[in-house]
Amino acid sequence: MISINLVNNANMQWDRCSCNRMFTGDFIAFSSSLFAIAIGKLYIIPIGISGRPAMPYPDFVYFIHVTVLLLIIGVLLSYVITGYLGAPYVPTASDRVIDMVRLADVRPGELAVDLGSGDGRIVIALAKAGAEVHGYEINPVLVLWARFRIYREGVGDRAQIYWRSFWGADLSEYQLISIYGNHQMMKRLEEKLYHELAPNARLVSCEFPFPRWRPLRIANEIYLYTRVGRQPVAGEGKV
Repeated sequence: MISINLVNNANMQWDRCSCNRMFTGDFIAFSSSLFAIAIGKLYIIPIGISGRPAMPYPDFVYFIHVTVLLLIIGVLLSYVITGYLGAPYVPTASDRVIDMVRLADVRPGELAVDLGSGDGRIVIALAKAGAEVHGYEINPVLVLWARFRIYREGVGDRAQIYWRSFWGADLSEYQLISIYGNHQMMKRLEEKLYHELAPNARLVSCEFPFPRWRPLRIANEIYLYTRVGRQPVAGEGKV
């Protein structure tokens, strides 16, 4: 029975990672299609039989086309690079955001961080619950969008997004850490947090558990971990 459960859990993790890759792949395919259409409109369609432009565009129209192409290329590259350097961007469902905040038991004024903050929805939710929240994100498009959403939601005094990777950040100052990663990165993150997680800090992971730590609580595939004093998380042994 134990072996069957382990196999089923492994298959579930593989399916989730596959879904994440499929989501990123669909986005890349869609962006590539837009890029191809723009190239065709700019360079192929206007060319006549003689090889000269059949319907020459004014300079400002060409400028607009080139600007759009550069924007498409920039967005496409940002998502591709993000997918290779870390977890691909997958928006967290609203019910899971609510469960993460509830399970985290946010305390007013405590310092929290969301690792790989995406569009900022978890950062915003934690800030509305009373925490002072930082987010780390390497995708510049998502950083700009998250900062706009924070401004729009009126939590700019309690929420901040950093355009950088959290791997080089010192996480020891945070009392609450949230993460929606992927299966491949959890062991490396476990090793980092073993050395940096502050005493009595809480750790909330959406969908993907840590490989060796036992969660304190589980709800809707949200995993809560905590460090009691300077002991390993949830009483688990050393990494």
